[in-house]
Amino acid sequence: MTSQEDVSTFLARVRRLIQSGQVILVTRPKNQAALLAMGLNKRAAINDLLRLTARAYCGGPQDDRDRPGQQCWVFGQEVAGVEVYIKLVVEELDQGRERLKVLSYHQAEWALRYPFRGPPLGGDCE
Repeated sequence: MTSQEDVSTFLARVRRLIQSGQVILVTRPKNQAALLAMGLNKRAAINDLLRLTARAYCGGPQDDRDRPGQQCWVFGQEVAGVEVYIKLVVEELDQGRERLKVLSYHQAEWALRYPFRGPPLGGDCE
């Protein structure tokens, strides 16, 4: 079971990689369409990730189905009035370097569950 401390530790790593410029948002049609619909560019979406907290956690780490050995983390966050599904991977590069890879950043296609949120308040999702 992933703890809130595990999630907070992962998010600190995410923030460090974003602030050092070691981040890419994968160019996928679904991601691009979502950015356009929300009126965001890639930079704005990446900067939005700095707002993530353990309360936004939905799942992970779990094995990446496309790249064995990589671990995906899933978060959800309201952006421009839309619940956004966010899937992140910290990719190990050569010589101990790392890069944050934003695999998914698009409207949630199903109800997301947030295990570290209390009872819903207003627009919060379960």
